[in-house]
Amino acid sequence: MSCLLALLLLASSPAPVDAVAPARALKWEPKVDVPLTAVLGTGLLLTETVFKKPLAPAACRWCVHNVLDDALTAIRAPLGQQRTIDLVSYVTLGVMPAGGLLYSFWQADDFAAFGVDTLLVVEAVLAAAVFNQLVKFTVGRERPFVARLSQEAKAMVSHPDDNNVSFFSGHATMAFCLATAVGTVAELRGYRYRAWVWSLGMALATTTTVLRMVADKHYFTDVLTGAVVGAAFGYGLPALLHGVDTGEPQALRDVRLVPGLGGMAVVGHF
Repeated sequence: MSCLLALLLLASSPAPVDAVAPARALKWEPKVDVPLTAVLGTGLLLTETVFKKPLAPAACRWCVHNVLDDALTAIRAPLGQQRTIDLVSYVTLGVMPAGGLLYSFWQADDFAAFGVDTLLVVEAVLAAAVFNQLVKFTVGRERPFVARLSQEAKAMVSHPDDNNVSFFSGHATMAFCLATAVGTVAELRGYRYRAWVWSLGMALATTTTVLRMVADKHYFTDVLTGAVVGAAFGYGLPALLHGVDTGEPQALRDVRLVPGLGGMAVVGHF
């Protein structure tokens, strides 16, 4: 979903004959979604900076290999090319939010709708990223390139705090969450050219994910899990927690606990 997407679509699309239907409104709660997104962003920033050293495992907890992951490490690039491929994976991931913002700005009816689109996508991505961080720090899987180093060399890498946070892939999680969240919001709104958004978004997400394996940063099960989790957050938060505003009460306003058989039950409008 590169920045070139909108220009290509504008140039190739025929002039509309009929007026375009206004986009559907989405459900969201400023008093909930704005502070929640801020808290998630702050938590992610802190766990990547201030608290990363004490939280990241100093030694691997998951050091056992399996046949599938070991077989697929054969796609890794030669050692001299891995740093470049690692950088390219950051570039392919980085163009996705830029393309998503450009597409939403192009399709949204006004700045308010554009702001809501952006908030819901960012909320989903940050939630997925924070969950990913918690799992990484808990599981402590050694990265594939680290597993091939001697014990002395492991301490000499440029970012030793990242040595044992292979499971599951943060790049795959964020890439597939971005692609799915932007596509889901487009579907909910009824935006045009949604098929292009899904196709290009998934292509970039898949490219980013494969590059993480080629750069020897992750195993196949790392990126596969990241893709599934990212897509689940990317769809689940915009579609299930928000959705199209039909005028009915927001789910967060109506959820309550009531006595049930053997305990309590959660009821409300979802």
